[in-house]
Amino acid sequence: METRVECGKCGQHVLVDDWSLGQTFACPGCGESLTVPIPAQVATKPTPPGHAVLAKETQTNVKQGAALGGWVCFGLGGMFMFIPIPTWFIYGPFFFVSFILGIVAISQRRIASGIGLLLANLVGAPILFIIALAIGIATWTAALDKSLPRAVEHPNLSVTNQASEPSPGRRVSEPGAEAAPSPSPAAPDNIEGAFGKKLGEVFNPDYAIGTSKLTDGTPMYEFSTPNGFRSFKRYYVMITPTTHKIYSIWGVGSVENTEAGQKEQAVLMELLRQKYGSEEKQGVFDTIGDVKRIDRGNRYIVTKISGFSDVTLDIRYYDGDLAKLAEKERLATEAKTADKSGL
Repeated sequence: METRVECGKCGQHVLVDDWSLGQTFACPGCGESLTVPIPAQVATKPTPPGHAVLAKETQTNVKQGAALGGWVCFGLGGMFMFIPIPTWFIYGPFFFVSFILGIVAISQRRIASGIGLLLANLVGAPILFIIALAIGIATWTAALDKSLPRAVEHPNLSVTNQASEPSPGRRVSEPGAEAAPSPSPAAPDNIEGAFGKKLGEVFNPDYAIGTSKLTDGTPMYEFSTPNGFRSFKRYYVMITPTTHKIYSIWGVGSVENTEAGQKEQAVLMELLRQKYGSEEKQGVFDTIGDVKRIDRGNRYIVTKISGFSDVTLDIRYYDGDLAKLAEKERLATEAKTADKSGL
């Protein structure tokens, strides 16, 4: 016959035989001294000399299972949190279950594990969320940069001449002025250029009033123009390295904040729609990055809001074929000057 004994300290259950009745032994779970009770209806039987009290079977410790399950749920929640897409509906329930299991562990006297789980969910989970959010934003920005060159960030310019103020004829009409042209022209114009420069024309770099570059090292040449627009203070062109043909024209300006930039961007896009027709539908990354685009064949126009504390609004005119020519000329030039001895 076997008797079940429960440890009063850790709750471990141990099965012992009749020879152990009235004997004292150490709990296999925590080492606490346990005495096997003698039922009133059972006579005491002497224990044979040298007989040791042995636990024949130990049940699964449910208390440790609650704590272990809580940590597993917390780990799974953290893993799903770092996937760079919205997965709150997946990791949220994991953290909730982990928190509940922490409470269960405390109620089962596993104080350290339970408090650890509660702190992990109340403190660790928000910290992980902030880190995951930062990584997600960086991932989205990198994906956006693969399709569009990044905006100029704090360019170091040697300006010798300031761009003039926008001409009155190019200003947006004030309220009460004549009605604007129809926003959907029957025959939209082809994209030729802006600010007095045309895509495809030759630009002499010696005539630039300043220089800057993109984050990937692509040079940009600043020019002055009487044909500016109120949103922009600096104007640039990017040219093919060898033939010096303009393949991109930029206007860059600073705005007070993102909301002000979005209002000014809306004005720009309305004027561009009036001239070129409707804009293209953008994907999720472009929507997050406040990017608007109009395509006409191999040429297109992009308006973009960039930055957090120093917010900029820029417009970019591109010729896709000339951009490919610029990359081809760049590769050819670097291949001529590169040291091939190590290859």
